[in-house]
Parts: sequence; structure tokens; C-alpha cells
Amino acid sequence: MKTARHYTPSYLRTPTHPITIHVIGCGGTGSNVLRELAKLHLTLLGLDHAGIHVVAFDSDTVEQPNIGRQFFYPSDMGQHKCKILISRINQSCGTAWEARAVKYTSETLNTESAANVTISCVDTVSAREQIGEALSGVNVSNHGRMSSRPFYWLDYGNSKESGQVVLGTVGEIEQPKSKFETKSALPNVLEMFPSMKEQEKGDNTPSCSSAEALRKQDLFVNSFITIFGMELIWSLFKSPFIENHGAFANIGSLKSQPIKVA
Repeated sequence: MKTARHYTPSYLRTPTHPITIHVIGCGGTGSNVLRELAKLHLTLLGLDHAGIHVVAFDSDTVEQPNIGRQFFYPSDMGQHKCKILISRINQSCGTAWEARAVKYTSETLNTESAANVTISCVDTVSAREQIGEALSGVNVSNHGRMSSRPFYWLDYGNSKESGQVVLGTVGEIEQPKSKFETKSALPNVLEMFPSMKEQEKGDNTPSCSSAEALRKQDLFVNSFITIFGMELIWSLFKSPFIENHGAFANIGSLKSQPIKVA
């Protein structure tokens, strides 16, 4: 089978300002993602890159079932997840990242500039549809400010022991001439799994205890799947092209399968 490539914008590797990233959802996966993004930011600065600027969105507050399984502690109880996480990163890393204690909806980009990369760590199809609707409303072909020109949407999803991560483009990204087959557009999670709405099942009611939360999701499944998506984000900065734009992974079997650019 012939290998296809997607060439990433050179702007992400040599920007004139920090690359902008929106993280939507600061729970099990989102709290892990923010921690890894802080690591990525410091690494990029060490490579004379402008780094990244993150805005986190989540209206939820810390409750008892979040303690331990997510990056929260007993002293965080009652505080907004996004605010406590961003505050810790800013204090530790000297960043000026921002927190928005609101739900991210299709109206969000009426008040917020779009980001170069949007990362969704949500647990419902309707939340993904809201994100997709918001991003599809941005005119990428006539975007003057590069800091708010959306390029990619990275989505995380997981069940008790398995999960997937999908990196899709927002619109098309111009590709150079190449001896390889190139793809200017990568399908996002909604385009890859159009029957997701019908397949959505399970108990989405809030957990009342740590034990109940662990019954729904294994202790390390969020951190496990986080790394696959972070490797994709890291690839956008370190390489001119990618040949995989996602992965399926199972922590129970310790197996993974890439999603090839095709």
C-alpha cells in the first residue's frame, strides 16, 4: 500500500508568536493534556521556538470522585478545574495561560479568537458537534491573523480501558509537490465516525465516589491515551509531515493501532 503524507504548515515550526491552543475539558484526559502541554512548551522554548499559549475551557468544579484519578487534590474541592490547573502551570512555568470557566459551545468563537490547534477532551457526541460547528464557521481562506488561524482539531475519546485520538484539519492545508501522495485535508472525529451519535451508549451520570469513577474508567487509561495525542502535537512542531493522524489504544491489552493518512 502506497504511503500517503500530510505536510504540516511550516508556520507551526517557525512562528512569530506562541502557537495558540484551546483545550476543551479539564477532567481525566484534559488535566493530563494540560500537564503534557506545559512540558511541550518548556521544551519548545529550549529549542528557540516561541512556545505555545493555552486557553482552557471547562465549567466544572472539582468534586470528590475527581481526587486521585485526575490531577486534583483534596484542597482543590469546589474550585473550577480549569482555573486551578492553569494557575498551577502559570506559577510553575512562568506562563500566562488562560482559563475560561464556561462551556465551549458554537457561540464561543463569537467572543474568543480561534486557536491554531483545538484539543477536545469531552465525553459526549453533542459536545463534539458543538466544537465542529464552531470551527466550521471560521473562514480559514481569508484569515489575516495567523495567531487565530485554525489548522487542526485533535479529539480524544475513551471508554473503560480503551480509547482513540484523531487529528483532523480545519479546512484544507496547502501541500507542496512531493513524490509521495499528499493529503491537504485530514478527516476529523465526526467525519471519521459519522454513526457516533447512534453508537453512543453508557451511563453518563456523574460518579458519586472514587470507586464508582474507577468502575467506569481504569485509573491510567486517560494518561495512557494522552501520550498518543501529545506525540501527534509534538510531530506538528518537529517534522514537516505526518503519516499517521490518530491511533486506537487499549491499556488492558497494551496494544495500539495507528490511523494512517489516507
